[in-house]
Amino acid sequence: MKIVDPVDSILSNIIPCVLFPIATLFLVREIWKFSKNQQRIASSRKMFESHRTTKMVFFFAVTYFISGFPWGVLSALNPYYIGGIPLVESIITCLLWIFGSVLILNTATHFFVCMMMSTEYRKTMLSVIRCGKEKSSVGVVGASSSVVVSF
Repeated sequence: MKIVDPVDSILSNIIPCVLFPIATLFLVREIWKFSKNQQRIASSRKMFESHRTTKMVFFFAVTYFISGFPWGVLSALNPYYIGGIPLVESIITCLLWIFGSVLILNTATHFFVCMMMSTEYRKTMLSVIRCGKEKSSVGVVGASSSVVVSF
């Protein structure tokens, strides 16, 4: 058990926390390239949305790293302190709870923040929900009124 937990923490927490900011830097670099290419033809609103997207990507990468990396390190060290010094064990348990809560909060709010900030994210999400079908409307005309149902 003292070997499995640290290996699991390294493989599933620490390595992703290190690779995620690196992948984020590549993503932001591509967003900036795209933004520069679109600058000639895009409106200032699209440029503003591009900057918001960049800030959003950085925000989630930083909060994930700040909460996930210490959580992974503490998870790897925790088996070695169980049954050891009670104060150290209590501190590690408390820190695991705090960093785990921040990680859960980050994950739970990610969807809603993306929905509010990115028009492209909303369009893509609606397309996925509709299985790629375009919005259609069915009109029903009655004697006294007409009703349009959209879905």
